[in-house]
Amino acid sequence: MKGKTAAIKFNKKIYPAKEIQKAIADFKQLASFSLSENKSYRIVKISDVMAQEDKLIGNEFSNYALSLIKH
Repeated sequence: MKGKTAAIKFNKKIYPAKEIQKAIADFKQLASFSLSENKSYRIVKISDVMAQEDKLIGNEFSNYALSLIKH
């Protein structure tokens, strides 16, 4: 993902903003993140990924954000 930006959409009905923000804070040493929203989704853009994390970061970030949701 070096030089590229990936975007992950999180449904607002499932993913609270607090958990997305925590996931961003916890992953900040691995890449650059920005958060935006539209009517239905929280959108996380990931860029400047460390080389060794390039292929996994999107999936790992999504899994981690899901794990933060309190049931």
